[in-house]
Amino acid sequence: MEEAPQIESLDTSNPDDIARFLAFWDKYVSTWHPDKSVPPAAIHPSAQLFATLQDTKLELAEMLNCFQHHRKCQPGYCKRRKKETGETFCCFGSPKKCREQSDFIKEAGQDFAEFHTKCNDEILNSHNPGFILGWRANIDFHPVINKEAVIAYVAKYASKGETTSSSYEQTLQAAISWLKDDDAAGIAYQKMLSTFSSEHDISGKETCHILLGCSLVENSRIYRSLHVSPTTQEAVDFGRSSTEHVGLVE
Repeated sequence: MEEAPQIESLDTSNPDDIARFLAFWDKYVSTWHPDKSVPPAAIHPSAQLFATLQDTKLELAEMLNCFQHHRKCQPGYCKRRKKETGETFCCFGSPKKCREQSDFIKEAGQDFAEFHTKCNDEILNSHNPGFILGWRANIDFHPVINKEAVIAYVAKYASKGETTSSSYEQTLQAAISWLKDDDAAGIAYQKMLSTFSSEHDISGKETCHILLGCSLVENSRIYRSLHVSPTTQEAVDFGRSSTEHVGLVE
């Protein structure tokens, strides 16, 4: 962002560097709720008609209470266990510690200090109010302060496998667990069938790419591999998925 503090030269042990960083990013990153008592939006904000939008603090509060809270930690998603103590914790840092001022803090066991914004809602995700009002759906927002953390984040998601679909029995049990005492048994099967239509072992994006015949991988370089044999060379063009046999080069 224009005029943003340069991460390469940021010294988290220098009070002046920290003050400049906080002064800039406090204007854009927030975990401060304008009104926690407001009920969540009755109609999902992304489904509301454009002509009805006012972009007020009331709308912002309704949206934050609708989709910007980390309400429940789940094993396999964000819940982790410390090997040393066996203590469970949330990898997203929820619940957060409420604080009146933003600060850089190095928690126990961490390799570097992290940016913690002022906070009055312990389960509210970091966000930019302008982005939330424009996007009208969940979108977390946080400045980059460590390039190693970014590399690890990208590598994790680039190599992340899709969750395997649940078995028939597991899906039915999950549907039953959501039933109320006065719900008909048939509702469990309706929930189970709706789950089947959304479960998958490969991502939706990958499926669309396959159906449309689009390349799953793109890069800015062209690679040619040579297979050397006593009489011929085989040149493989991966971009065109073709193979060319050429004479031996001496």
